[in-house]
Amino acid sequence: MERFKGISPHRPLGDSPTEIRIVSLLPGEYGDPIECVLEHIDTDTTKDYEALSYCWGEASITKPILLDNKPYPVTTNLFDGLQRLRQSDGPRRLWIDSLCINQSDLAERSLEVQRMKMIYENASQVLIWLGECLPWSEEAVQSVFDYMTEIADIRQKGQGIKDLVERYGYTELWHKQKRSNEFLRQRQWFERSWVLQEAAVRWPIWSLASTKRRELLPIFWCGRIQLPYYCLRSALVNWTALPEEYGSLKFLGVHQPAKQHVDMSFVYDQQLRKGLITMTQQLIGYLMAGATNFKATDPRDQIYAVLGLLSGGTLPAHLLPDYRKPIRQVLIEFGKYLLDENMTMDAIQYRSGKALNLPSWVPDWRHQPARTLNFARETGNRNFIRANGEWCLQADFIQFDVIEEAGLNATFDSKQDDSMDFVEEFLSSASEWLCEGTQKHRYTCAGDARRLIKELILKYDYAMNQVNGFSWHQLILDTAMSLPAGEMPTRQGTETSKDSLLVKSGTVNSSDIETAITEVWRSVARAIRDKSIFVGASGSVGIMEQVDMQPRSGDVVGSIKGTCCEMILRPCPENGFYKVVGQCHRSFQVMSIRMGDLDVKHWGEGGCLKAHLDDAFAKHTPYRVTLC
Repeated sequence: MERFKGISPHRPLGDSPTEIRIVSLLPGEYGDPIECVLEHIDTDTTKDYEALSYCWGEASITKPILLDNKPYPVTTNLFDGLQRLRQSDGPRRLWIDSLCINQSDLAERSLEVQRMKMIYENASQVLIWLGECLPWSEEAVQSVFDYMTEIADIRQKGQGIKDLVERYGYTELWHKQKRSNEFLRQRQWFERSWVLQEAAVRWPIWSLASTKRRELLPIFWCGRIQLPYYCLRSALVNWTALPEEYGSLKFLGVHQPAKQHVDMSFVYDQQLRKGLITMTQQLIGYLMAGATNFKATDPRDQIYAVLGLLSGGTLPAHLLPDYRKPIRQVLIEFGKYLLDENMTMDAIQYRSGKALNLPSWVPDWRHQPARTLNFARETGNRNFIRANGEWCLQADFIQFDVIEEAGLNATFDSKQDDSMDFVEEFLSSASEWLCEGTQKHRYTCAGDARRLIKELILKYDYAMNQVNGFSWHQLILDTAMSLPAGEMPTRQGTETSKDSLLVKSGTVNSSDIETAITEVWRSVARAIRDKSIFVGASGSVGIMEQVDMQPRSGDVVGSIKGTCCEMILRPCPENGFYKVVGQCHRSFQVMSIRMGDLDVKHWGEGGCLKAHLDDAFAKHTPYRVTLC
């Protein structure tokens, strides 16, 4: 829920937990002055209202409407939405957060956040306002919506992507999907935290109903044009289910924030299906699924927006929304609660290091780790202590390596033409650094060092994103050097255009292969940008997962019991404690396994790493560390 400052005309709400305000949007034509009237209703007896989901936009740029006959400022995006949603023949009853909640009353705002789920569940319909069509024409937006509807309905019609390929051809279908992604990318609604619950809480009503009533799902509005939410959901699901044989179509992919939004709705649905899942498991499930990747003007809302998705229990009172608390206190309280109550230590992996003045063990949820595989429930391997008035976490730790050299960063130069140039220059710099910059470990030649770094970052990209098929990563790994533009890679002496994996559809050509490989390298560029490379005393080469986190000589690499990853800790000589620097991936893992010997798929899944970490804790005695 965004913050907005205006002169409040609101009467206080009553004591009933189901009493809310709604507005009647009075009838008029487009361009007429906008008039709204506030009403108090009880959702136990009245559900004759629609709930509006939208992005506030810039809060300092407003236009006036009349609210209870008094001028009231609203953001321009809401103003445009009211113009479009207004009916000419009668009032439209709407719940709109900026109008129905007294935003200047922090106590009411905190309480209404807890009612959001109830408000959207009980609404007769949820309307999603994406904004005006601009900079697109209405015809262009309509063509995108028509395309999404067509993709959504292919299975219902007994068709598949193959039918669409035959109808349009690869090139035209590629352009249609690209335009769809461009449209979604320009709509901020898909990037906001609060919209997660506003759409998700409608999902199970549809997905669990025997009649599968699609009309209960939300409706998108863009200008005057509408699209049912299920069309977007089905279009994304159908497209992401493309097999790798579709070449460049597969690698074009879908708009990730929109896909993640739909995925969160699936997570909500699955949580309800499980029934017995605890509140803690629900909460950490949403946070690990990426809820905090979405944006919020108030950083507390990245946590509070998720709370409306929880069901079947009650959180401790000190965790309920309270906008009087600073964000630091909110993050520490939730971090301690999840580590106290959750069955694993996985939450530590979600620390980005971007939040200032936090204990190093506190997750701020802005980092999404490559893989997290839960151990079985661990008991007695952690506890909290007070040191200098601050909470510190004690846990069991096994050390695998000590960082000998660090400091090579994958920094993007604005003079570089594209991401492929960036990767090429980084590979050259890294291989030179490994050969000449390390004193203890020497590599036979720059080519060997280059292959080692290339192997590390390609497998790290697959583990981190899994946005491309592992066979393409493996194909590039099988190529000794990076590919100049237009050059066809070879695989065991055979041109890849003839590779059986790539020609099942009979339509893949060299252009498709080049496009796919280019997409892999762009993904790699995004994965490693502004991240640090280090070398351990054992000779392992590693990459930091967190952006801008700098390991140092003397930092230790190991695993905290209850996590399925390797982490870098920094000793604090003044008190014997440690600080969590961040998560890492290395070319060597644990004490006996070289991850470079595994193929990409197994490396990304992390199953072999989990088995070796289990084995390491079984065979070696961990020592107790205090994380401050």
